[in-house]
Amino acid sequence: MVVIFDPLYTRIEINSPVSDLLRTPEVTRIADVKQLGPGYISFPGATHTRKEHCIGVAFLAKTLADELKLEDNEKLELQVAAILHDVAHGPFSHTTEELLEYTLKNKHDKRAKDMILGTKYSLQEDNEWIAEKIKTEELCELSDVLDEIGVEKDRIASIIANENIKEEYLGQIINSPVDVDRMDFVLRDAHYTGITHGVHEPYMLLKSIKKLDDYLVYDIGGLSWLEQLLIARLHMYGDVYYDKQKRIAEGMIQRALEYLILDKKALSPQQLQAMTDTDVLTLFKLHNEIADVAKRIRYQSLFKIALGIKYNMIDNITFRRLEEINKIEKRREIERKIKEEIGMEHPIGVIFDMMGPPEFKELEIDVLSSDENTQRFSFYSYVTQQLDVDIKKRHWFFRVYALPRFEKKVKSATISILKENRIDFTKISGTREG
Repeated sequence: MVVIFDPLYTRIEINSPVSDLLRTPEVTRIADVKQLGPGYISFPGATHTRKEHCIGVAFLAKTLADELKLEDNEKLELQVAAILHDVAHGPFSHTTEELLEYTLKNKHDKRAKDMILGTKYSLQEDNEWIAEKIKTEELCELSDVLDEIGVEKDRIASIIANENIKEEYLGQIINSPVDVDRMDFVLRDAHYTGITHGVHEPYMLLKSIKKLDDYLVYDIGGLSWLEQLLIARLHMYGDVYYDKQKRIAEGMIQRALEYLILDKKALSPQQLQAMTDTDVLTLFKLHNEIADVAKRIRYQSLFKIALGIKYNMIDNITFRRLEEINKIEKRREIERKIKEEIGMEHPIGVIFDMMGPPEFKELEIDVLSSDENTQRFSFYSYVTQQLDVDIKKRHWFFRVYALPRFEKKVKSATISILKENRIDFTKISGTREG
């Protein structure tokens, strides 16, 4: 047995051989993948990692499985799936997800499935060293550990992706609107950032979940706890996930990696998948033209906001046209044109950033009433019915970041080139966020 002392749940026990998963290369890698990417720049305490999050999810999954009185083999499968559910996150977590999805044509939960089945995404750079350490039992081979635990790889992969699993409730626990994943990450992110808006009560949420045949629903008596989680997540977007300094640093890392993979062809997406946060910043230093990105991240000397637009500054037509240019190919084309127009030599000196709409799938949760009928959560909860409009009004943004001292040139060129794309910012009074 391994005992882990966790700041959220105090004591977590993981029995052998499940605990051997923590010594596999796939899981040890994500101990150097920060949950909030470069969020520590704004929130110095936010250095928590995907590995500790996965351990927390495993604890909550086991707690919920006990509440639901699931079979022992199902509890085991859930614990394994929880520990492995984030092994395919790239370095700096969601910072690299758009690029990995674009190049590998799969979201991280589907890539995790491939890793568990052993079909793709091996940790290529260190294969020889890893093989040697597995031979001396300093590390554990993922496939061997899963065999020793006695779980089927296909079922674990299906639970993580929540697809093709007969017992739908197992997939729901790990990957769905009622999953324990979001319960942990909202609470953990709130704890490490110090943003108390994100604090919620996971134990009361778990006690509100019921199994109706092969499907999970929330008991109507726990409605307020579910609302608490949803509102907590809403506030975390505004206060943490969309923090300006965090977003600028993410944009710098994203564009430097796009340059290496899509332009210079100096890195493959499979190699990026196997890297850690430290690996990425070290790699940047090996390429002179982007070496300053690593230094700017390290010394927190970031790019500047050249242009900032809020939701109440534009009309619906402009909003939709901005969504059209936010696709990776079009966005890269416009960024390149701006650099050419002002004669900028830095390969990533202009960065477009637009808030993608967050998914609040909690609204789709089925709530079980006292007469045993079910209705969607949005039917019962008036506070969530205007959620989509509310988050746009409060938090939506379109920004352009620029290499320091280029802000005015970048702003002028951006307005000119966007006008060619039927997006006219010249009539907006002031093109900077307050």
